[in-house]
Amino acid sequence: MGLRSQARRRLAPGPPSPPRDIGGKKAEEAVEVFKFNVLAYPDDPNSYDSLGEGYMSIGDQELAIEAFKRSLSMNAAANVRANSIKLLKELGAEYDGT
Repeated sequence: MGLRSQARRRLAPGPPSPPRDIGGKKAEEAVEVFKFNVLAYPDDPNSYDSLGEGYMSIGDQELAIEAFKRSLSMNAAANVRANSIKLLKELGAEYDGT
């Protein structure tokens, strides 16, 4: 099954949760799925939180920070908000709460 087919299947009926243990090639594929997810659900803070986790898994701290901050700029559920804040702290990034 191709990446697009996997993404479409995972997108219905709502945004998927990120896999917890991803690495290597699978991490790169996960980031592509999360990018697609952000395009499909641009108003979903969890989509950006998941994308941030994906970027963290491939070592792209700058893009991870951007994604987490974008998630926090939206009306995120408490658990998504807490996760984004926690991971920003792990990355050593400042978050001013706005």
